[in-house]
Amino acid sequence: MKNWYNALLLFSILLIMCGCKSVARYDVHVKVDPDMRNASRRYPPVEVHLVVLDAQESDFMAQRSMTEYWRPGSRRDIYEDQKIKLLFGDDQPFSQDFLNRDSRWKEWKKYKDPTLWVLADLPGGHDDRPNDLRRLSVPLERTRWRFFYTRLLHIMLSRGRGLHRITRYKPSRSSYTKKVSSPKDSFSEMSDLPSVPDTPSVPQVPSVPEAPAIPSMPSIPLQP
Repeated sequence: MKNWYNALLLFSILLIMCGCKSVARYDVHVKVDPDMRNASRRYPPVEVHLVVLDAQESDFMAQRSMTEYWRPGSRRDIYEDQKIKLLFGDDQPFSQDFLNRDSRWKEWKKYKDPTLWVLADLPGGHDDRPNDLRRLSVPLERTRWRFFYTRLLHIMLSRGRGLHRITRYKPSRSSYTKKVSSPKDSFSEMSDLPSVPDTPSVPQVPSVPEAPAIPSMPSIPLQP
């Protein structure tokens, strides 16, 4: 048992060091924030879609109009059968889960650079824009998360922030280290540092003039 644990630990460390794009299955927990309640303290009906797309389809989804996506009678997507649809409202729980044991994860893991997309039909008017509050993309590589063994993704739905992720990403390596390839590069990096102001010079003390020389007394001849 101990040998198996050590082998698993070593394999995990190697994956972290090489930065392999290993994709895992995740439990996805979606929760509606209490600030979504209206003046009557009731939750409005909100529909949320979860779907995993490959790199090509993700590029399209990132630019897609969410107004068109949620318009009644809009065209069906080719991946319509792969979507998970969650309904929130008064008669529905305010938090729901999509579990990692769902059979769709097996197919999604075969995608090239798969991305989980969370789409919500938020109440009120919203403008179509790249950072639309009704759309959230979540990478699925293990190495993207702060903790390598992350298996639960928390997604929050609120009135002010729309869809946002609670599970934390791992800090980017470039944010705390900077590669130096040569002494020349190190000097160029040092030049980017803020300059330290020069210490003000101490004014020189004026020199004291020398005292005038005392004239020598003339010699007095001795009397014979």
